[in-house]
Amino acid sequence: MSFLGLYEKYKKLCPTYILYLGCLVTAFAIKLFYTNADSFSLQFILAPVTRLVEVFTGTLYHFVQERGYMSSDVTVEIGPSCAGINFLVILFCAFSFSFIKEFNGIIKVLAAVLFLILSYIITIIVNTFRIVAAINFTVYNDAYLKIDKEDFHKILGTLVYFFFLVLFYMAISRLVIFLKTRKSRGMPKTTL
Repeated sequence: MSFLGLYEKYKKLCPTYILYLGCLVTAFAIKLFYTNADSFSLQFILAPVTRLVEVFTGTLYHFVQERGYMSSDVTVEIGPSCAGINFLVILFCAFSFSFIKEFNGIIKVLAAVLFLILSYIITIIVNTFRIVAAINFTVYNDAYLKIDKEDFHKILGTLVYFFFLVLFYMAISRLVIFLKTRKSRGMPKTTL
């Protein structure tokens, strides 16, 4: 390949790499924020998760500054370690680094922002599922499995996060493929 060919390829890919760098900086900034955050700072994610857990379990929670949200019977705590920030960062990076290259122009930037927002929403949903499952399966673990509570909580969390990471990655992958094939066929856009 000639120098001119390499230059053209670099010129075409440069905005994508700059956007990748922006996504990486965003991921590191979220992680840095999380390492220094307390339960009050994580309200943006703990509050919606707790409200959904209340809906699905019927148990009321109240906020305790030093701990996070405590159930009314003080048996369940939804604190900073339950925020799911690591899952959010992994999901955002998986979406961004896998699919941004499939878009062109300013749509790449919009896709990155959309992936961050989508990762936040999915994290709230998955975290709610994980906490509700942990609450419900703890009784089963105590009666039959007898795994240490902390270990059981980690195993369940890992399985839930892995399952939903793969599920949503496959769903976004299919959506991107659908959008690309639709665009390449020149199909008319539908209006609602």
